[in-house]
Amino acid sequence: MESIIDISDTGLTRIEYTDNSLNRKVSKSLLQNVGDYFAPWWYFSHFGGLIGFGDDPELVYEQDIMLDVEEQLQAFSIEWYPRKPYDSENSNNLNIILLFPGVGAGIKNKFCKKFCQYFGNRESEGYHYLVAVITARGVDIELHASKCWYPGIKEDGLQALQNIHDRYPLANLFLVGYSAGANMMQRIISDKDRKVPIKGAVSVLMNIDYIETRTDLENTLWGRFYSFLICTLYKITLTNNLKTIKKIDPKFITNLENCKNARYISDFDVYGWQLFGFPDQKSYYEALSTISTSQEAIPCPFLVIQPLDDPLHCGKVREHLNPEKLIKNSNIIYCETKYGNHFGFYQGSLLGAFSNKKCYLYPAIMSKYFFNEILN
Repeated sequence: MESIIDISDTGLTRIEYTDNSLNRKVSKSLLQNVGDYFAPWWYFSHFGGLIGFGDDPELVYEQDIMLDVEEQLQAFSIEWYPRKPYDSENSNNLNIILLFPGVGAGIKNKFCKKFCQYFGNRESEGYHYLVAVITARGVDIELHASKCWYPGIKEDGLQALQNIHDRYPLANLFLVGYSAGANMMQRIISDKDRKVPIKGAVSVLMNIDYIETRTDLENTLWGRFYSFLICTLYKITLTNNLKTIKKIDPKFITNLENCKNARYISDFDVYGWQLFGFPDQKSYYEALSTISTSQEAIPCPFLVIQPLDDPLHCGKVREHLNPEKLIKNSNIIYCETKYGNHFGFYQGSLLGAFSNKKCYLYPAIMSKYFFNEILN
């Protein structure tokens, strides 16, 4: 099969894929129905990761509490929007999106709310979707189990996926992951023991080699600032769940204190692998990467949405992600936007920066047209 590169007229969007009928159809739909992400004149590549733009809708979710498999204690939740499926509902008519937010993120974050709100308000526009947000341990609900969330955890996602499939066996299941959530989502899709069928998936802000990206990040001034912020999010999650986490083996308490004193991600990682119960650093780093779960193993239609100016890639997006290698798997479509940074698809005028309803919708709109083409 021939590799195709499709470039929009403005040069703001680059779509790469291996030629087949679905990929051609998806590419055409995305370019015609969504088009480019146009950054406002006041756009700055570091704003998105630091400031929450746009309105902040108050959403009411319906909750399913999930228990830790081993301890049978409250661990995380599935947050449904705009509703969970009715017990009497024919699951053959259901389209469900499992959404995986990133580090320290959950149902209170604007980008998560905007994604849910967008799909929840689309009942009159073709296919109807329900969103199931897979929350992080210790972020959205009180953690009772001793095992806390870490950036590479996939077991909870697999458990939630199986739970939803068992209840709604004929539903069409789609996955969407942001940042660290994108990596967890990819590892779930590539898991060799997964039995649940997945119709398609969208990865927003992908990473592949954790150590390579972390090293490049901390070699720059802005990168060290982001490393500091991410490390702070790790520590906030730990601190908020300190009472519960201290139930673990006492030999890990020293590692917990060292993690709390970490300044950058690399400092945290020195002790984090032991805190989260890994046998060695290598296995911990593998859990935070997708190298060991090769992109060649992705078995379903898979859309990558990646801004070229994502500061966490330090100007090395194409070096880190290697699109030519990605699209050797004919299931993968690589969509690269010129702007967007990290969680930074904000839009609108400067006057309405904190009140407009446009910010962060671009990934959701792209996901809708991608999923619609799969179902067509």
